[in-house]
Amino acid sequence: MMILAGCKRECLTVRRAILLAFAMVIYYNYVMVSGDQKPGEVTGYHQSNDSSVAESSPDGDVGLIGGVTENRTANVTTSGIRTYTFKMRSKKNQTSRQASRKKHFLEDKVVVMDDVWTEEKMAAQAKIFADRAADLATSCEKLRDDSAFLRNISAIHANIRWVPKHKLIWCPVYKAASTTWMSNLLLLTGMKSASNSFHKQVKKLYPPPEDQEERQRLLETSMRMLIVRHPLERLLSAYRDKMLRSDQFQRVSNMIKTKYPDPSTDENAAHPTFHQFLLYIRDTMKKFMSSEGTSRVNPHWQPVWWTCGPCQIMYDTIAHMETLSEDQEYIIRKAGLRDLAVNAHTHSSNLDSFKGTDEATFNYFSKIPKKLIRQVSNLYRYDFQLFGYSPDKFIAMGTK
Repeated sequence: MMILAGCKRECLTVRRAILLAFAMVIYYNYVMVSGDQKPGEVTGYHQSNDSSVAESSPDGDVGLIGGVTENRTANVTTSGIRTYTFKMRSKKNQTSRQASRKKHFLEDKVVVMDDVWTEEKMAAQAKIFADRAADLATSCEKLRDDSAFLRNISAIHANIRWVPKHKLIWCPVYKAASTTWMSNLLLLTGMKSASNSFHKQVKKLYPPPEDQEERQRLLETSMRMLIVRHPLERLLSAYRDKMLRSDQFQRVSNMIKTKYPDPSTDENAAHPTFHQFLLYIRDTMKKFMSSEGTSRVNPHWQPVWWTCGPCQIMYDTIAHMETLSEDQEYIIRKAGLRDLAVNAHTHSSNLDSFKGTDEATFNYFSKIPKKLIRQVSNLYRYDFQLFGYSPDKFIAMGTK
């Protein structure tokens, strides 16, 4: 009897231990899936394999290269939009400078809209693009007599990435989702990694057809895509991404600090102020406009009208950075790229204390004289007119 009683007690203890362990496993999984996440948001990370690598481009941009890894463990949503975060990794043989640079980049966000993207949504988005194209055509008509506005069409064709297999034509605008779509174009080829010449590699893969008639045929039968951004927001993004570094833009940075001294800052500061940068942009753009484009401008702040010739190509799909997720979703679906491309937003490098765009915009522009903001805006007036932007909000932020 004593032996049987001891067995019962031991068996009961074992059963209790098993039940306790099982409960702990359930609780741990619940915390890992839902503990710190907002409703409708799932965070997933690439694991440590070499099939998907984020690479630096020659100008320091980072692109997501490789397949998409999705964590569908938590399928709870309130809006029908699930957000996936991809943690960028480096190759084993990456240099210390490249490894240090990657620490400054925010993580890519890939938006999945399966639950809300209906035929009605597609039709509504198509109307948005049609309205934008119509507004662009109206603006182009108003500017048709401005001889300085038109550019050599062959130079514009050279800037375009031609994707005949998918009937897609895209003109990259730096600081307006260019890295995102460079990544997508590499994904279309099945590539899992890219060399350091990130943008050059894409340019080589998607050149303009040599035959002029073939170019014209593709222009008439393909989706003609352009992604634009508020000109002043684009300049701020270029400043934060390029001027706050200490690598390949250091020569330009040092030149700006020397040529445009700012009494309000330390002359030995590592980087120019945003005020100094805008003074440089103002003078650079003055030379550019007066020379009718023969004076070079860095692609990161080169005007869209000059780079892509929107009144000569007449883009029918004009995406805005302000509505990038919805715009890209339509483009990917309309072009039949759902299984090949990702609706991603590759963020600028995080080299200051601001993570939110609105907070950064106010902080930087509130220190800039209104007069300077007006001068810079006037030099980008074509981009403002063509794409329906206004500088008024930014001028209001400035100092007197």
